[in-house]
Amino acid sequence: TIGGQAGTSSMIRNYLGFPRGISGMRLAQRARNQANRFGTRSFTGWSATSLDPGRDGQPHVVRTDGGDVRARAVVIATGVAYRKLGVPAVEDFVGLGVFYGSAMSAAREMEGTDVVVVGGGNSAGQAAIHLARFARSVTILVRRDGRLERITVRDTRSGEQEVLGCRGLVLLLGAEPHCEWLPAEVATDGRGFVLTGRDVPTDRWTDGIPPASLATTVPGVFAVGDIRATSMKRVAAASGEGASVVPLVHAWLDPDQG
Repeated sequence: TIGGQAGTSSMIRNYLGFPRGISGMRLAQRARNQANRFGTRSFTGWSATSLDPGRDGQPHVVRTDGGDVRARAVVIATGVAYRKLGVPAVEDFVGLGVFYGSAMSAAREMEGTDVVVVGGGNSAGQAAIHLARFARSVTILVRRDGRLERITVRDTRSGEQEVLGCRGLVLLLGAEPHCEWLPAEVATDGRGFVLTGRDVPTDRWTDGIPPASLATTVPGVFAVGDIRATSMKRVAAASGEGASVVPLVHAWLDPDQG
C-alpha cells in the first residue's frame, strides 16, 4: 500500500488541514501525486535487500530485487511492519478472512457479520469504529469453503480456553522494524530501529560531534519516519521529518552552500 501503515488507516483525524479527517489511502495517494509533480521517479515493488556504503567519495549502492541503485545520499523511510500473531493456523487464512491492519478495503465484505479485532492501541479502536459501520458486531462474509470459522483464545492469567465463532479476524498488534538489509555500519538500537543524531552512541560520533538530527552513522545516509528510533509514530511527524531531511541532504551534496 502507498504510504505503508498510514496508507491502510481507515481514518486519520490528527493531520493538519483536514478537520473532518481523511483516509490514509487518500492522503498517501495525494502525497505521491504531489511528489510526482516535483519530478520524483518511483520504482514500485523493488524490495531493498542490502545497502553498500560508499567510501572514498564513491556513491552508496542500494541492492534491490530490480537492480542496483546508486546515490550520493540515501534516506531510509521504510517504516515498520505489522507484528505477526505467531499462530500457524491463523497465518494460513491471511487474505481469507484474516487481515493485518485495519482492512479498510475489506470492510464492506463484513456487512452483517461478526468481526474480532486484536489489539489495544489507537489503530485498533479506529478500526473497530470503522468496521462497526458494516459488521453486525465488531466477521468477513464467507461465500465459499476454506475460510476462517473459529478461533481459540486463552486467558493469560487462568489458562482457561474458549472457542469463539467468527468469520473475520483483524490483527493490530503494533509494529516492528525490518532493518536486516542494512549494513552493520548503520547503528540501530536494541529493537532494530535506526539511530540518528544524538541517539547515536558517543563512541560512534566524529571528533566528539554527533551526527545531524536525522543522519545515521554512515555519512550521506539518513533516516526518517517510523523506522527511526525515538520517532513519534505519527503521520504528521513522519511527513515533518521528510521535509526536515531535505536541507540535510542538500548540505551533504553541496557542503559549500550558504
